[in-house]
Amino acid sequence: MYGKRADGRLHGRGKRTNHETLGPCPDVCGLVHGGVGCTCGHDDLSSIRADLSASFEALQWTVSAYNLSFGVLLLTGAALGDRFGRRRLFALGIVLFAGASIACASTH
Repeated sequence: MYGKRADGRLHGRGKRTNHETLGPCPDVCGLVHGGVGCTCGHDDLSSIRADLSASFEALQWTVSAYNLSFGVLLLTGAALGDRFGRRRLFALGIVLFAGASIACASTH
């Protein structure tokens, strides 16, 4: 029960733990991370179109294929998170994504 006691002090929980203090921070970081991942591909469409001489329809297929695979992997990750633990799978996904980003950045 949350609220004020008759003496003016708050009652309810005692000292907050680190997990409660961080609150939705990992969730928000993951959400922003996913949104950035989806929009980065859209930013590069003009250079992809110029480099490959692709038509507009081919670019639409590329974006649709990317979004479909993203959705499939998102659902698969959710199922694996239920099975093996959300925190463990979230940490593994961040490490894998960071490693892949570093590998892609080092090729240029």
